[in-house]
Amino acid sequence: MRRPCFRPLLAVSLVVAVLGSLPATAEEVEKKFRIGFSLGQHNSRDNLPSDSANILTVVDENAEWFTQFEDPRNDNAALGQFQMRAADRMSVTGQYAVNRFFLVEASVGYQRGDVGDVEMQAQFSGLQIDLEERYKYTVYNFMAGEIESIPIHLSAIVRFRPKAAFNPYLGIGGGYTLVGFEPSDDLDRVSGIIDSLSGGQTTLMDYLNTVPTFPTEYVGMTGARVEAPSYLEWHVIGGFEYAVKRNWAVYADLRYESANRTFFLGFNGSSSLGISVPARQATLGDPAVTAQYGPWYIPSSGIVDGGLLVNPVSFYSGGQLVEAMPGLCGTVASPTATPVPVSACEFLLISEMSDYNEGYADVEGFVPVSPDGVADPGLYYVRGGSLKYGGATLQIGFRYTF
Repeated sequence: MRRPCFRPLLAVSLVVAVLGSLPATAEEVEKKFRIGFSLGQHNSRDNLPSDSANILTVVDENAEWFTQFEDPRNDNAALGQFQMRAADRMSVTGQYAVNRFFLVEASVGYQRGDVGDVEMQAQFSGLQIDLEERYKYTVYNFMAGEIESIPIHLSAIVRFRPKAAFNPYLGIGGGYTLVGFEPSDDLDRVSGIIDSLSGGQTTLMDYLNTVPTFPTEYVGMTGARVEAPSYLEWHVIGGFEYAVKRNWAVYADLRYESANRTFFLGFNGSSSLGISVPARQATLGDPAVTAQYGPWYIPSSGIVDGGLLVNPVSFYSGGQLVEAMPGLCGTVASPTATPVPVSACEFLLISEMSDYNEGYADVEGFVPVSPDGVADPGLYYVRGGSLKYGGATLQIGFRYTF
C-alpha cells in the first residue's frame, strides 16, 4: 500500500508557522551544542520505465528501413515503472559549533518505503487472437515489498549570516546507511511458484511473425533474488534556519545523497524473466539484430490464474464441422453429442467471463464459468532490475541550542 507522504511535512510546517509567529532573535552558537529533530521525505528519483512498447528498427547500409522487432507485451504497462517510491524520513541531529561560522553535525534517521511496481505479463496458451490485435498479453503488476533504512551521517556545515535571525548554510558530508528489505506477499508467492516450474526462453521473430520460436528443451526455473545491501554515501546540503526565540530555531534543508551500492531484484537467475526488445535503431550486421529476445515459455501450469479453457463455437471432427456446447472445455449438450477435444478448446480470460456468461445465459443447459484458481501455461515476462539508493531528501524541523 502506498503511504501518504505529506502528513509529516504538514505537521512540521504547522510547528514552524507557530514558532515563526514569535519574535525572532539571533542566537550565538559558538562553542555550544545543539540538538534537532526533523521530518521529511526521501526520493531516490531512480526508476526503470516499462519497456513493453519498445521497437528495434533495423536499417540497411543505406540507412533505409529494412524490418523491425516489436516487443509483444501490452503497451498499457508502458505507464508503469519499477522504482523505490518516495519515503517519509525522520531524523535526529546533534551539532557542535566550532565557531559562529562552522559546525559539525551528526545525525541518525529512519525511513520505510515501498518498492514497485514489478511488471508481470502473460499471454496464455490457447488464447484466440484476432489478426489486427497481433498479441494479447495481460498485465499483472505487483509490489515488490518495503525497504527500511537507517541513515547515519556526519557533516560539516558553514553558516553565512551567524548574527542574523535568517541564516542560510551549506554543508558536505558522508555516512553509512543500514538497509533491510521485507518482501511483499505477492513477491513471495510469485517467487515460490516460479521455483516449482520448468520452461524455456523463446526467440522473437520480426514484426511479420507474431508467434515466437519455441524452445526445444525446458529447464527448471528459480524464483526471485533480492539484494538490498547497506551502503556508504556522501551528501551535500543546502538550507536555512530561522531563529524564533531564545535557544530555538526552525530550519529547512535539501540534501542530495549519492550511494556506492544499488538495490537489485531479479528472477530466474537474471534481472528478468524473458528478454526485452531494446528501443533503438540498428544496422544489418549489428549484433543487436541477431540477439535473442522474447518471452519465457512455461508449457504446463504457470504463474497466474488467467482464465480457463472453454468450448469453441465449432470444431472439425472426422472432416465435419461440428457445433459445440458453450461452457467449460469438454461440456456436451447430451450423451450422444460429439465431445470437444482439448486441442480445439479456446482460452477465456477472467476479464472476459462476465460478457461470456451473459452472452450464453439463454442457452439451454449452459453453466456459467468462473475462475478455477489454477495457474495457466503460456508466454511470460516478469521484469526486475537495479535501482540506485541515492537521491534527494527534503526535511523541515527545529533545533535547540544549549
